Amino acid sequence: PEGAARRHANGAQGIAAVHVGVDDVAATLQRYRMLLGPEAVAQDGVVQLKDCRVVVHAEPRRARGEGPSRISLRGASDAGVPVDPALAHGVRFEAG
Repeated sequence: PEGAARRHANGAQGIAAVHVGVDDVAATLQRYRMLLGPEAVAQDGVVQLKDCRVVVHAEPRRARGEGPSRISLRGASDAGVPVDPALAHGVRFEAG
């Protein structure tokens, strides 16, 4: 979208990174390699999707299962990213 629909009150202009907690990092990265090609997955566990990174980290036995744990917003200021954890299902939001 363009215009007012694209402007957010916290200044966010998109998602810079999604941090994903998984049981098995190696298996998860292999699935990303098969889906996106080996060039999309760096040795440090970062998956590059155009201008957004997916950072995979070990977080076994999460109460909610595998999934996002933190989202970094592009262009947002630290003061402008308050999100009620209850509404975000435990995912933390931060300026990226």
